[in-house]
Amino acid sequence: MASIKDAIEECITDANAAFKFLVLAIPIYMAYNPVILGAKELAEVQEKMSNVVSYDPWWGLGSIFLLFGLSLITTHNVINSNNMVLPTCNIFSFIFQTIKGVFCLLPLFVLYSIIPAILITQASNFIPENAANLINFVITAIFQICMFSSYILYTKNYSMKEAFNFKLIFETIVETGIGIIFCAVVLGIANLLISGFIIYVFAVFKLIGTPLFIYILSFLTVMNTAIFAHLLAQTGYEKLIKEENKDRII
Repeated sequence: MASIKDAIEECITDANAAFKFLVLAIPIYMAYNPVILGAKELAEVQEKMSNVVSYDPWWGLGSIFLLFGLSLITTHNVINSNNMVLPTCNIFSFIFQTIKGVFCLLPLFVLYSIIPAILITQASNFIPENAANLINFVITAIFQICMFSSYILYTKNYSMKEAFNFKLIFETIVETGIGIIFCAVVLGIANLLISGFIIYVFAVFKLIGTPLFIYILSFLTVMNTAIFAHLLAQTGYEKLIKEENKDRII
């Protein structure tokens, strides 16, 4: 199983990790700032977070672009055991790989969104109403796992062709799904211990909604993205990459 300890250690001790997190947190801060500045309670922050992209679309979409690039390159570096875990400071390489990733993976992500919507609509005509929610959840979960699997396969060599390896994806869907759920759970627990404590301190001193709180929230968002990408890389290597290479002659 993926190791949260390795993911955290390698992400925060990587070359210039603190500097990279601080810089990448700036556009996230700009997206969060107009939305939650002045919020007094955590419930108010949570309520307003869903409006980040719609409230300030340019900063919001820009933040999603940067986080996607950070995740993409981090996963690639970990799967290939590169010397660096996080992206280098070469902004041109970062932008190029992120744009390429968007164009290669966006059609797949759209496909994985449209198919379950069609299946759910069709299934609603044949299944009892009390079972509809369960069926919807199962169908959606299956295609979300497929989405993550395509993402992992793409990041290995930045190859769109490998991302379309549906045979491998469906052969390993159970193992990969368990691995991804495990990653989400362990990261959630780690956040309860680390991020939860920091947010609790700000809440005690009534500093929720201040610029410092928003920037720390931005910093934690960037760090969590990198850590989750590292966990996905570990899961992908164990469940997908080894399976893909088992029949190859090295």
